[in-house]
Amino acid sequence: MAIGSSVGLWRIAKQSEEKHRRFYLDVGLWVLLAALIGARIAYTVGQWAYFRRNVIEIFELYRGGLSWPGALAGGVLALFVLARKRKMPAGVLADVLLPLGASLAVSAWMGSWLTGYAYGIESSSWWTLPAVDEWGVVSERWPVQLVGALLTLSLFWLVEKKRRSFRLPGQAACIYMIGVSVVMFALTYLRADPMPVWNGLRWDAWAAILFAAFGLLSLLAINNFKLDESESSVSVLDRD
Repeated sequence: MAIGSSVGLWRIAKQSEEKHRRFYLDVGLWVLLAALIGARIAYTVGQWAYFRRNVIEIFELYRGGLSWPGALAGGVLALFVLARKRKMPAGVLADVLLPLGASLAVSAWMGSWLTGYAYGIESSSWWTLPAVDEWGVVSERWPVQLVGALLTLSLFWLVEKKRRSFRLPGQAACIYMIGVSVVMFALTYLRADPMPVWNGLRWDAWAAILFAAFGLLSLLAINNFKLDESESSVSVLDRD
């Protein structure tokens, strides 16, 4: 996760103009902090039966325990708060911070592969790979974590390649959020790690549906919002 955060911040710095670089990096750091807090809160709520008897462990992050829906919710909330405080379109910040979100998602998948989280179902097919589960048992499993990382990286590459065709701020970020949510939803059918189920779907599957709906509604709102095409993130910052 630390590597993913560093790569994302480096990418933001590289693609930003020097006069705006510090501002975007500051925003990225605040979003990272909010994502960490949101991820821990969501994990704690999901495991409340344990944490209510071990309250002090809620703050012991070194023990592990983060939730991707909470991280995404916390990051998005912080982004909107910072955009409102700066009086600039949230879509501008979302597009700038897109590399950070992508690198974090990829590193989360790879970290899960190493630590035995989000592991796939056992299979005897030729494409399976040895993977460890949360109890340390190594079995031939669907390479869910590796597939998730590759799909996430491919999605980011496609969005970046088509970025110039997006005329309004926030379109790229919304499309990426929709795509990532679809990937997360589809891979829940190949995951074997325990997770509460509601109406036949895992909780993370329902979270993916909600984020996909949020991304779609945001995209529709952006497309229906008439924005001066000459306005850009640079002009917004320069006005201040």
